[in-house]
Amino acid sequence: MEKVFSCEVIVILRSLEKIGLALLHKHGFKSRMVGSYLGNHHVLVGEGRGKLPPVVFIHGIGASAVGFVSVLNMALNDYRRVIAIDLIGHGFSDSPKNDVSYLDVFKAGAEALSRIISEPCDFVGNSLGGALSLYMAREHPARVRGLSLWSPAGAPFSVTELTDLRRDFTPTRYADGVRFLKSVYASPSPAIYLVAADICKTYQLPFIKQIFASLVPDQDDLGDFLPTLTIPVQLVWGKREKIFPHSGLIYFRNKLPKHTIILEPEHMGHCPQMEHPREIYALLLDFSTHIASRNARV
Repeated sequence: MEKVFSCEVIVILRSLEKIGLALLHKHGFKSRMVGSYLGNHHVLVGEGRGKLPPVVFIHGIGASAVGFVSVLNMALNDYRRVIAIDLIGHGFSDSPKNDVSYLDVFKAGAEALSRIISEPCDFVGNSLGGALSLYMAREHPARVRGLSLWSPAGAPFSVTELTDLRRDFTPTRYADGVRFLKSVYASPSPAIYLVAADICKTYQLPFIKQIFASLVPDQDDLGDFLPTLTIPVQLVWGKREKIFPHSGLIYFRNKLPKHTIILEPEHMGHCPQMEHPREIYALLLDFSTHIASRNARV
């Protein structure tokens, strides 16, 4: 009988996070603990060698800042400052002591970021981090210069879509973990078989279950806000996206302002920063450079 995993020690993924953190520290990033009403957030801050304004990276649910490791190191060459946050309960941040909703995660993350950001930044958000980036643009517009959204969350889900999403994000058996990872990556490597058990344990953590439980079918928190965006926006939604339904792309295509740059790379999936770091970084750099050039002409 196949083993059903409980929330035991998450060994391999935690070790990989520590290795990634050590590499980032070696390249000059500093770790800071920044408070919010839910607890302390671990934030990576790197002083860059470039001239572009600061850039902020926000990960998705169950992930962490070190998932951007390759992109973060490249960004040091072009941006004045590079920031990446671990959302509450993720990476090296505190675990929430009470029940949390996705909105709690947004509010706490925005509070922590607002404590360390003193000028407009380019925000890069993947998955849940994309929705939080949009939340920052709505609630703290003076701190957001532009938005680069990589397979962002935030589109409403139908009853069926939300049921499927909750099922996919609650793997309990090893085969479920493998299946989930095959959806995350456009071209899964054999390494997924090493971490599938840890993935099951990660998504059984109580606060992650609470976040998914707080989602409501057909809930549209952003529909009225998106068309009003005046800052530059880049949407990257790979043709091999397998986590979010295609309705998400249609939603953002219809709701985001007409000046949005929409890219659909043929070979990218849900987490391009992990499979195609150089290519996704090149898209981000082009976007940030375009903003800088546009602002210089104004």
